[in-house]
Amino acid sequence: MDKKQYGWWICFACSLMLFCNTGLSTTGFSIYQPYLIRLGGLTNTQASSLILLRNLSGFIGMLCSGKLLQRFEIRRIVTAGMLINGSAFFFYGISRSFFNYCFAALLIGFSYGAAGNIPATILITRWFDRYRGIALGICMASTGLSTIIASPLIMLLMEKHSLQFAFFSEAAFVLCCSIIVYALLRSRPECLHTQPIGIINSESDRSNQKYASKTAGRSLYLYMLAGIFLFGMPGNILYAHISVLYETSGFDAMQVSFLLSIFGAALTIGKIGYGYMSDKIGTYRSSWFLYSFCTIGTLLSCFAWDGSIWIARAAVILMGLGFAVTTVSMPMYAAGISSESDYAITMSRFQSLSTLGALLFGTVPGIIADKTGSYIPAFIAMLFLIIISSVFLQFIFHRIIRTNVIS
Repeated sequence: MDKKQYGWWICFACSLMLFCNTGLSTTGFSIYQPYLIRLGGLTNTQASSLILLRNLSGFIGMLCSGKLLQRFEIRRIVTAGMLINGSAFFFYGISRSFFNYCFAALLIGFSYGAAGNIPATILITRWFDRYRGIALGICMASTGLSTIIASPLIMLLMEKHSLQFAFFSEAAFVLCCSIIVYALLRSRPECLHTQPIGIINSESDRSNQKYASKTAGRSLYLYMLAGIFLFGMPGNILYAHISVLYETSGFDAMQVSFLLSIFGAALTIGKIGYGYMSDKIGTYRSSWFLYSFCTIGTLLSCFAWDGSIWIARAAVILMGLGFAVTTVSMPMYAAGISSESDYAITMSRFQSLSTLGALLFGTVPGIIADKTGSYIPAFIAMLFLIIISSVFLQFIFHRIIRTNVIS
């Protein structure tokens, strides 16, 4: 194994970690929502409350992440997070009441908050001087793979065996993956006496790195944080309700599973494509493409009542491509509005505020569905949030870029 290229093994380890800690815990977990309602005896509001609690615990985990990273080796934090994640799926399996489901949701949330996107982003930053965009895209794309690979398998396990058997199977899988990640992961290139991939030595090359020349001014910085918070509401919540939207609109279980797989495939392509586009044409331009996909896809999902599988397919494809911006844009935005020395703290704030938005909005779709008897009004509300927040974010980001260039 060439130590100079070991960063790609780090990319693989981070991808596997995110597949478990973020993909199976959030994106891929949406397949469970209708089964928790139908087999677990939960109401729509209670099922949405599990998402709320997961996001609350994830937010706390993100707040703790900085302190944990200062005190412990990042390799140990990531592995411990995966072990907690596996334990959470085990507790889901043995749960027989809403209270027990809540405890499992808190565990699974803390694992992805403390050992999810933040440590993965830091590891990629340490191990890549060049190709960071594509490396981040590959890592974040692993969360989409959870719906392509895991969702059909999970549904099969639930249909052929039981809801509990599916949870126990995921617990065993995550625990096995934690062993692989611990074996591959190294906290820094210095641990293997090597250097980051594409290391930048000269000042002329270093000036081309995709960091702002200085951190944005306080007012614009706060506006950017507000935009991240606002987009975090639909950005982190919408995909978790795709399955119940289409199931309650008359689609059968196989069709819903297929739609989730398509969504996952599009999400995977979108994240890798967004990372590549950001390296080529910049974060601002590439983000417009994805926000447009988000908007059109969510609009089409509001026609779920029509029962057209073709409209549903178009909706989940566009939403999958577009919602790649939810996670991959944050490292890009953070690099664009802050200097290299402030990058880590900016990324941590972005991730925390995005999760806080999801936390506050988490039960709203379920409450709307309980009041109206349909998830379509909730998707209409999220459509308006997407439009407002994306335009606001892009406007502020463009102002910051212009300010840095002029100064």
